[in-house]
Amino acid sequence: FLWQLMRYNILQLLKNLQHHSNGKEVTDLDILRWANSKVKSSGRTSKMESFK
Repeated sequence: FLWQLMRYNILQLLKNLQHHSNGKEVTDLDILRWANSKVKSSGRTSKMESFK
């Protein structure tokens, strides 16, 4: 439940910032790719595949 609330909050924030990305809506896949790249750049091998 907490993850769902956090995800909702982040998605609302990103929707408010859409104009900075030429109006493109940020998707779950965009968030997952960003998060996985941050984890990978830290030298770890784990990754997240979905919010479910």
